[in-house]
Amino acid sequence: MPHALARPGNRAVLKRSMDLIKENNADIVALVAAKEAPFRASHWLIHFADHHPLEEVAFSPAFIDAEVLGSSPVR
Repeated sequence: MPHALARPGNRAVLKRSMDLIKENNADIVALVAAKEAPFRASHWLIHFADHHPLEEVAFSPAFIDAEVLGSSPVR
């Protein structure tokens, strides 16, 4: 199944998104390179490609994204 943005009706959305990324590439790279403390949250929305589109999960204490992905069951 093609990704939602790859569908014919969404090509304009994809093009606008890619244009914005290209225009702001230096800023995006600078933010990633800044290596600030990872974002922690107690509630995450996870998308499983073969499952319900979004699933809300809660963690206590708060987790960073890598911990959330590492704790998710393999489907």
